[in-house]
Amino acid sequence: VLILMATYNGAKYLDEQIQSLIEQKNVQVDILVRDDGSTDNTEEVVQDLLKDTEAGFKIEYVKKENGGLHTGYNKAIELAQTELMVCVDSDDYMPGQAVEKILDFWKENGSDQYAGIIGLDYDLNDHLIGDPLPDQKTINLIDLLVGKYPIVNGDRTNVIRTELYKAVAPMKSFEGEKNFNPHYMHLEISKKYDFLVLNENLKYVDYQP
Repeated sequence: VLILMATYNGAKYLDEQIQSLIEQKNVQVDILVRDDGSTDNTEEVVQDLLKDTEAGFKIEYVKKENGGLHTGYNKAIELAQTELMVCVDSDDYMPGQAVEKILDFWKENGSDQYAGIIGLDYDLNDHLIGDPLPDQKTINLIDLLVGKYPIVNGDRTNVIRTELYKAVAPMKSFEGEKNFNPHYMHLEISKKYDFLVLNENLKYVDYQP
């Protein structure tokens, strides 16, 4: 699985986030740090972390001109070679064994019939953001967005089959517009595929101003 770490001026969070991925148990992860033109010392921090990283973990750092989160997704999708891909912002992190849970769940239930997996997000006080997902095998993100299910939408973690990302990418860019949410691609994928439901914490979210 490829973990896309999308960052902009998030140097102070990167050490904890990368360490949380390195410490995932019994799994191999590829980490792509996609720097959207940071003006802090993000590059220096990442380069120091790369020197200290345990052998066996593939970490790649790519910096680009600031253009918004969707442009970072575009490049990451272009480079991705793993079966699955998930984005974790630089101020968020995955709990222990989250990647193992994803891979085990996908191995048991996944196929080219599904878009991927949708799981839960929690805040740093260990409270679920929103409601649990419906107690069913699959869900469609468009149905979830328009309120078909009697739940609070909340935040979710989407784990996507990389080949489906490649089929809908790249997202268009518009001059002067940086806030084009990559969830657009997830909705495009949902026109043809449902997501497997995994009602477990896949990510801790730390909202920043």
